[in-house]
Amino acid sequence: MTGKRTGHSWRTYRGRSISRQKEELSSKPGSIRREVLDRVLQWFADDRIIILTGIRRCGKSTLLSQIMENKAGWCYVNFEDERLLDFEAQDFEMLNDVLVEAYGPSRTYFFDEIQNVQRFETFVRRLQDEKKKVVITGSNAA
Repeated sequence: MTGKRTGHSWRTYRGRSISRQKEELSSKPGSIRREVLDRVLQWFADDRIIILTGIRRCGKSTLLSQIMENKAGWCYVNFEDERLLDFEAQDFEMLNDVLVEAYGPSRTYFFDEIQNVQRFETFVRRLQDEKKKVVITGSNAA
């Protein structure tokens, strides 16, 4: 997307991207249960942000999918999606609106590879302050 950003065009384009991600997520076949799943599910008992890191292709996204199968009232964004390449910190508020439209009100936010967005920490902290559970993944190698 080039040129000046407008709220309507941003929401329309990103809304379609988020809806496609949601469809792709629900069409993935089942996977082998990760050994750490039960431990990670226990971490939902407190208000801390859950951060899952590891080398690329080690199963972080699969683990996220398995967590989502065990939880209700969540939303998901994969920031590696090429449709989100120009995403910037000031876009988070509109993204939140798009997520509510796509998923409904959410108590838990799953952000895959969010480290691709500079200053994402401010938005994640705000969600935590609003008593939302946040789960993020990140690769420790580019």
